Amino acid sequence: MTDTYNNASGSDTSTPALTLSTAEEMLGTVVMEMLRTGQEITRHGLCVKLAAKIDLSTDPALEAQLTELIGLVLKKG
Repeated sequence: MTDTYNNASGSDTSTPALTLSTAEEMLGTVVMEMLRTGQEITRHGLCVKLAAKIDLSTDPALEAQLTELIGLVLKKG
């Protein structure tokens, strides 16, 4: 969906940036996975799950997005 928007708007998608909607979608997917397995939703749990996804990933762009998302989860303020 985000790629469709970026392509339609003429934005360069060769280096995907973590947009708010992408971050929300990725975080939502992780939260849904955790809820389905009965895990408690905590910052620590989210970071562990995101780190596991980084570990399993072979896509450097996805790894960068997940790393940035961990930073957002840990950001205070």
